[in-house]
Amino acid sequence: MKKLPMLLLSSWSLSIMADDAIFDMDMDELFELQVDSVATATPTLSRKRPASTTTITQQMIRDSSARSLFELLEIYVPNFHYMRHHWEAMHMGLRGIMSDRDDKYLLLVNGRLMNEKTHFGALSERDLPMMGDIRQINVVRGPGSVVYGPGAVAMVIDIKTDNYLTNDEDEVIFKVGGVEEFQSLELKKSITLGAKEGFYFYAGISDYQGADNDDAPLVYGNSDTTTWGDPIESGQPSNIGHPNDHEAYRGIPKVKLHANYTNNNFDAWFRYTKGGEKLTWSHKVLAPQPDGFRGNDPETRDPCVFLSGAELASCRQANPDVEPYDPERIVGIDDSAEQGVGYQQWSMALDYKQIFDQHLWWDYRLSFDRFDYERIQFSNQNYTNNPPESYQEDELQLKALMNYQPNESHAIAFGLEYSNERFGRKSPGFPNSNPRSFTLGKAMPKWNSQTYSLLLEEQWQMNDWLTHFIGMRIDKDEYTRRMYSPRLATVATPDDKNTYKLIWSRSVRKNFAEELFQRERQNGTSNPEKLESLELIYERQANQSTFLAASAFYNKLDVIAFDVTSLTDKPVAKQHFGGIELEAIYSTQHWRAAFSHSYTKLDSFEIIEDGAFPLITASAYGWGNDLMNWSDHITKLSGTYKYSDKVSLDASLRVFWKYTGAEDWARYSTYLKEINPNEDQDVDGDGKPDTRPSTAIVDQGYDEPFGESVFLNLGANYKLSDNTKADLHFYNLMGLFDGTYNKRLYLINVANYREEAPAVALTLTHTF
Repeated sequence: MKKLPMLLLSSWSLSIMADDAIFDMDMDELFELQVDSVATATPTLSRKRPASTTTITQQMIRDSSARSLFELLEIYVPNFHYMRHHWEAMHMGLRGIMSDRDDKYLLLVNGRLMNEKTHFGALSERDLPMMGDIRQINVVRGPGSVVYGPGAVAMVIDIKTDNYLTNDEDEVIFKVGGVEEFQSLELKKSITLGAKEGFYFYAGISDYQGADNDDAPLVYGNSDTTTWGDPIESGQPSNIGHPNDHEAYRGIPKVKLHANYTNNNFDAWFRYTKGGEKLTWSHKVLAPQPDGFRGNDPETRDPCVFLSGAELASCRQANPDVEPYDPERIVGIDDSAEQGVGYQQWSMALDYKQIFDQHLWWDYRLSFDRFDYERIQFSNQNYTNNPPESYQEDELQLKALMNYQPNESHAIAFGLEYSNERFGRKSPGFPNSNPRSFTLGKAMPKWNSQTYSLLLEEQWQMNDWLTHFIGMRIDKDEYTRRMYSPRLATVATPDDKNTYKLIWSRSVRKNFAEELFQRERQNGTSNPEKLESLELIYERQANQSTFLAASAFYNKLDVIAFDVTSLTDKPVAKQHFGGIELEAIYSTQHWRAAFSHSYTKLDSFEIIEDGAFPLITASAYGWGNDLMNWSDHITKLSGTYKYSDKVSLDASLRVFWKYTGAEDWARYSTYLKEINPNEDQDVDGDGKPDTRPSTAIVDQGYDEPFGESVFLNLGANYKLSDNTKADLHFYNLMGLFDGTYNKRLYLINVANYREEAPAVALTLTHTF
């Protein structure tokens, strides 16, 4: 019988639990129990995780034939949603939390943070259609800073890659997509050097042309005329030079490389990704005031553009070096016009597990990350001296985590982390221009930051059915006040079928590095964003095939978000909201079916700074009480049926029932336009003028964008031979009946949408 210490030597994810019975189990039994460290620092049985979690396996990835991480997570993760953006990359969100940038969740690969920290947040990995290297994805639904650190406010996405032990067969995977056109090639190879030593190599490349405007039309909600005379008509497909939908940034092939070396307790990996997408034009760039920016160059970054009178004069005096908008400048769009976001990322990690005995071990990690970011905004041949925003950031991280089990009832984790970050570096070859960013301007300086972190967790098994978790994480850098992330959780397992969880936690997020640096130059220290969450979870393993779950959560969020008035990210509001999530999973030898329904509701939203104008909800201005960038009700179904040893069928359905908060915001923006936002009127009765920037996004009475969105995928897999499989998959089929079913709204400009094209893809997989 192989005891637990041997298991520790061969796998990073399994280690000692507080259950005394575990010491009498062999390796197979331990795998069946699913001992892991998802959402905890101490090893925990999966049913006792103090969080709502979703696990996506490699087989589920293959069954879905998802063309990006966006699509994959939206198929399988309850209460997950993504939206488009005219000015930034697409956005992911969970439980109603979706920001102007993707800064409120963490994206990890093998436990290593991949977030870009200067400006945007999670950016890499998400748009790549090549996912053959992924063994498993664990999603922590809800706050997770106590374990994963600052930024884990809405969720944590942890991607686990293959190594030579888990890669069952070497493979070649070829995909080709029609209508939404792409081609991708993936190669996987393992080399075994000894009983516990080996290499794993992966390479993937994709040419992604996307879907043209006829198949994926962009529809504006606001009618107007461009500054060069072309009409914009709400509810009708736009014929203004938009790129193909999901077209690769600058036409550059998307790339993913991964290499892993494992030798007993030592594990090392290297990873490189390159990707990005072209962006569509916001109607505000095309139209004159009051609906748009009068055709001016947005690269001037004029912070005074929305002001008038004494406020304008004061702003001009405070910003003497900023070029004002030129109202006479007329700019058209031609075939050379381009807008988009691209990235490349290099990362590596060295891991070592030092085992003293079955009660004590240490995990050590040394890792490095280099991120190159580039964004082109409204650039064409009519623009001169308009280089893209670009920069490079580096992070060196040291981490040590101790796990100690003093007795049968207690498991303790103690961790230390240190990171050294460098910002504002030149990005050689991508595109090799001087560093510049939206916030810091054309002469982006260089600066460094250091962060120190301390982690403590105790898991106390009071008796056979009651377990308590107490945790605390403390993070500190020189630009942010000390960040505390505590968690208290109780998990009750009165029998083999039922599990009850009560969790209170606080998660934190520090602002972007460019905002923090700007604030520090103005002699100020920033407060972190804080979310306090209370969650009650019930789970039932009804039988070997059926799993049921229900959860209710209530959150209080001190919001840091983009403020239109100041064009900066800063503390803007206090937000209270909650919701429920229902799940059912049925799994047998031939079937796997999953259902989820979620409901998210805003309770209150209070703006905390005079003049701030966050684009999150219209409720602060007396219009409705819902989140503008979210569908209140979300229903998902997915399933796979193994018809025979050669044939399997799969399907997925996602229904976003209504965008009530978006409709409220549209009506509010129409109202602002009617009263003329440039006049100093006190409409809301607070004794202060209601001067607002242009927010017009929709024609009066036009409500097409705010109804349901429905996405239906169907597929079939056929085993051509012992070594070769073919998968034929159809996407977004509801659009064949009515294109508006496939609409995906734009964040903030919620009356604009682009239809996802009904499309097809063929995948051929050959093992050897």
